[in-house]
Amino acid sequence: MSEIKRRTRKFRGLVACTCLRILTPTFYEVAKDSLSYDEFPRPSTKTIHRIYGEKPLVGVEIGTGFGENALSLLHELSIERLYCIDPFVPYFDGGDKPQTIYLQSSESTLKRLSKFKNVMFIRKFSSEACEDIPDSVDFVYIDGNHSYDYVLSDLRNYYPLIHEKGIIAGHDASWFSVRKALDDFCRESGIRPLVLPPDWIIYRR
Repeated sequence: MSEIKRRTRKFRGLVACTCLRILTPTFYEVAKDSLSYDEFPRPSTKTIHRIYGEKPLVGVEIGTGFGENALSLLHELSIERLYCIDPFVPYFDGGDKPQTIYLQSSESTLKRLSKFKNVMFIRKFSSEACEDIPDSVDFVYIDGNHSYDYVLSDLRNYYPLIHEKGIIAGHDASWFSVRKALDDFCRESGIRPLVLPPDWIIYRR
């Protein structure tokens, strides 16, 4: 699927969900678990599965939002523990979704993920939550605030927490702010990223 078609499909999904939420809120509450803004599993999830197979994994997701990608990770991978980090506070990073949508979804997201005993939800900013993460995880997925400074900070804070040959990846590789932060981090670290749109991936040396 081309990037233009993917974005068009994503936009149409957002419009449809917004209309459902406004016009038929009761139906939206019933149907929202089957509505998707993106394609799952994402390329990085497929890559992690290809590398690790059925090995029990400890992972981190920064920016849980509606919980869709977290659910994909839980369904596609053998997750021993998944740390889901999201403060659920409003911010603006140039995205196409108003943050009030995430705020309104926080309770339902927590409810959906609380069914999984292997999920630990950390309702903090990622810069603070890194102190609550073990220093040897198998993968980290970054999909929080897409502003340059935040992405670079997440890369610097969480890359050291991944064990040797682990993976740090993220979403929206086509965003200028995300790609610039990724390129600058890789340049200063002497490593090279793999880009599998819409994701990017770094293997820990």
